[in-house]
Amino acid sequence: MTLQSSLPLRVEYEATDRARSVAPIIGSLRDWGNQFRADQQRLSQLVPSCPAEDRDATAMPEAAQ
Repeated sequence: MTLQSSLPLRVEYEATDRARSVAPIIGSLRDWGNQFRADQQRLSQLVPSCPAEDRDATAMPEAAQ
């Protein structure tokens, strides 16, 4: 953390080595989420009368709770 002597007061933060080491994992989760979203969009196009959100709720009732 760096404190700058200016007004208004400004503080700069920098990620630690440990935080930076998690970046590849977070990137993998982002990629997985993007793939899942793309799959859902494709399903919605195949069955336009049944939005993907509705199919998910009926297929997995415990997810709606």
